[in-house]
Amino acid sequence: ELGQLNVHSSFTLLQNLLSHAIPTELGRLDKLVTGFMLNSNMLESTVPTELGLLSQVESYFSIESNELCDDLPSELGLMPFEMYETHILAGNSIGFVCGWISDPRFKEAGATSTTSVDFQALDLQGELPTEFGLLTQVTSFTLASNQLESHIPTELGNLVQVVGDFTLNDNLLYSDIPSELGNIDKLSESLDLGDNQLSTIPTELGRLGKLRKRFALTNNYISSTIPTELGNLSELVSHLALGWAGLTSAVPTELSEAHNAYECIQP
Repeated sequence: ELGQLNVHSSFTLLQNLLSHAIPTELGRLDKLVTGFMLNSNMLESTVPTELGLLSQVESYFSIESNELCDDLPSELGLMPFEMYETHILAGNSIGFVCGWISDPRFKEAGATSTTSVDFQALDLQGELPTEFGLLTQVTSFTLASNQLESHIPTELGNLVQVVGDFTLNDNLLYSDIPSELGNIDKLSESLDLGDNQLSTIPTELGRLGKLRKRFALTNNYISSTIPTELGNLSELVSHLALGWAGLTSAVPTELSEAHNAYECIQP
């Protein structure tokens, strides 16, 4: 293994076509005193914390111009050099979640510090990127009032830290509502998927029992029955809005448990 090399001066593998993650065992080269160079390759994923063990390196530490991502481990702060901007950050995606899209319209949303995604009313077109499911740290999420045209990615069910609003209303989204949205069970403000072309209501949406402000599927093409599980949305104090959604089934009596909003279920 590379970590077993008895190297005392420098370790250099720059300008190759090395790919995949940086091996964690390179942190065992803790006798290096001159330099460590892996720059100008195709290395990806996060920077391993083990590289912080190379604290004796004095001249150069270069991992720039790769495909590295996510936050730098705090262990690198133990090193005695101050060349982060040039030899670590440059040509990488440090500070952005791994796998984030290159689309410049959405680039800043991929920052690891992002807690709120708001792309409302920006005339966005095309598909709803599945990569939004990588933003597992966000607490609110809205892409309402655009012209996004695709199914709702199941990956959005990974946004389990969203507690504020989750809104995709007023787009051109179609097909089934993914059951994975039921995983966003900390949601306490609103879920609004109205004004789209969605066709089924999964029973899993009944898990969103902390919703208080709004649950809306108005103006869709719902062909499924209304799940009795929606009766679990008993904390709603404003709107349970299913009007003009193309419903063909009767309203379950269980929805009376959401009595504060029940009058809004039909137009």
